Amino acid sequence: MLGELFGSACAFLTILVVVFLSSSLDVLDYNSVGLNYSQIFKSVENATYENGISYIGIGHSFIEYPITVQHVEFSKSRSADIPQINCRTSDGLSLSLEISYQYII
Repeated sequence: MLGELFGSACAFLTILVVVFLSSSLDVLDYNSVGLNYSQIFKSVENATYENGISYIGIGHSFIEYPITVQHVEFSKSRSADIPQINCRTSDGLSLSLEISYQYII
């Protein structure tokens, strides 16, 4: 009798812990950042979270903002946005610049 009661209590506590942990986790997509919003206190935490799984607490959720990465390429390849840059130095030497960069909006 006591063993059955102890087993039931352990099973109940295990289920309770799993439910609390799963309700405390949230996921952000790859191209997004998030702010931790408390639905209980109606406030926003002062930190930002990046993509992935995060422990944010019970009664919390993310306010999600997308991150847009822009890619600009100066080169002679067909997929380039802009052709390579041809210029000369002050000594008259010829330069061909191929540049690729990314920035976040």
